[in-house]
Amino acid sequence: MGPGIGAHSLANYSVTRRVDRKGQVSVYNRNHYVGKQFSGQDIYVVFDPADREWYFATAAGVQLRRKLAEEILARTHHFLASYPSSFPCHA
Repeated sequence: MGPGIGAHSLANYSVTRRVDRKGQVSVYNRNHYVGKQFSGQDIYVVFDPADREWYFATAAGVQLRRKLAEEILARTHHFLASYPSSFPCHA
């Protein structure tokens, strides 16, 4: 996944996650707390590419929380680190 292309393409998708008894949902194998009062409910998770955050919301569109998408940032950093710091120029 490229730094700009992949991150922005995630904005076109939302996924449904069921909140566990601890009030958490899993995204990219990481648990994110949204609140015990939502245990057993399905919520939507959307990536906001402008802020690089996960957006957690109810089916009615009520925002539960936003959280930095560390998983996406780590993948972008890994992608950029695999390229040399300067590229040869051709005239």
